[in-house]
Amino acid sequence: GQANFVNPGLLLANLGYDAELTPKLRLVLNANYLRFVTTAPFTQFANQTIRNDIGLDYGLGFLYRPFLNNNAIFQFGVTALTPLQGFNDLFDSPCTQYSLFALLQFTY
Repeated sequence: GQANFVNPGLLLANLGYDAELTPKLRLVLNANYLRFVTTAPFTQFANQTIRNDIGLDYGLGFLYRPFLNNNAIFQFGVTALTPLQGFNDLFDSPCTQYSLFALLQFTY
């Protein structure tokens, strides 16, 4: 059967910056503004008014290549989501959400 879900759509504005600090180390900065295109499906589902603004998503990360090739790549950093009105309407969570990440990639 056909799905009973209408995708509300997402408007995403992004600003990013990559910097080669050394030949082995790269800095990655990223910031996003998230907004729903329409909130009608959420309004019907939650039976309350939902505003369009989701939040601000931003992060800082490092990419380290110790052998100057792609045989070993280490990535680590932190990201955060600062909720705006639409997120708070859905989840009632005014606190900024943080996430730490690490990725170790080995290729032979």
